Amino acid sequence: MSRAIEDLQAGLTTIRPWMLACSLVLAGGLMLALEAALARGLVWKLPVGWVLATPHDDWSHAAWQIHRLRRDAGGAPVVVFIGGSAVREAVSGSAAMTAALSERAGRPMRFINLGTRDQNLAERLLLVDQLPRIEQGVVVFSMHPLFLRDGPEDWAIAAKGVRFPLASPALAKAVAGIAPQLSGDSGWHVLRFRPQVGNWIKRRTAQRAVFRRLSYIEHMKEKAGPMSEQALADTMRMIGPELQHYPTYRDANLELLAHAVRLATTRGYRVILMDLPRNPVCDHALFRQVLADYSEAVSQLARHLDVPYVDMHAQLAFAREDFHDHVHFLRTSRPRFEAAFIERVLRSETR
Repeated sequence: MSRAIEDLQAGLTTIRPWMLACSLVLAGGLMLALEAALARGLVWKLPVGWVLATPHDDWSHAAWQIHRLRRDAGGAPVVVFIGGSAVREAVSGSAAMTAALSERAGRPMRFINLGTRDQNLAERLLLVDQLPRIEQGVVVFSMHPLFLRDGPEDWAIAAKGVRFPLASPALAKAVAGIAPQLSGDSGWHVLRFRPQVGNWIKRRTAQRAVFRRLSYIEHMKEKAGPMSEQALADTMRMIGPELQHYPTYRDANLELLAHAVRLATTRGYRVILMDLPRNPVCDHALFRQVLADYSEAVSQLARHLDVPYVDMHAQLAFAREDFHDHVHFLRTSRPRFEAAFIERVLRSETR
């Protein structure tokens, strides 16, 4: 180690001070220019095919969609569907949903699907903080018992920009109250973008697609059939232990959700809390210990915030055969859910 330090000192003494100073100024200027470009969202102005790390990169696609909405905030009324991967799989692609909503409403509408893998409620608040103020719009928050079991490690993913390299003053304020240890994370965009850039390089290199525009594939489970009984049982055994955190973090997660609902409301959106249908087999075997408490907690929050809470699970009563696993629909199950979803959303949009 001492030899390495000596070599470094020797190297520095051979560099003229003015050259070193110029290099530092140049590097600092480039860093500040990059910071300014990232802060202004210039990366999201690229065609989406260059932003994606893989064809299934729903995290980058969600951020890119929000940038488009911010650019065209004064257009037709918009419906934003936000939640985990079950949201992504629950409905047809955004273009098809836009067409279906517009036809049923009898006027132009827009639909944006912000369903992403493993999304937690801190990330949901972060995404809502990116939404523009709007005259007419609806935000539908998908709900599920698993959302209330996430803890500080999960919220840190949002606070540090691991999946969404987006700054969020609302999230910073919220985590300062429930997890102060996360409130000191850097607000520099160049630091928040590091995980995404690293993932982009890794994934693109593995696919040999560094210089190729990718096409986004909206459904990861498009061709999937129902899991075998054994595979479904294995999935439940894997998820089950995570529910032990539900009593510890339930209230903090509800607080994050309340922040997201209030923020969306202040920006002009009507809000719906919506339980998506769940596999009834898993509902009994996996969630029976928390379901009653979960339903009451979300209902109470909805009443307190004066927003509707719609239980699509109870209303539609899907069967085991309608699901790939514990929560993801099969392609053949979408039309029935879509019809009910559109009717409920338009009823709220026209109130």
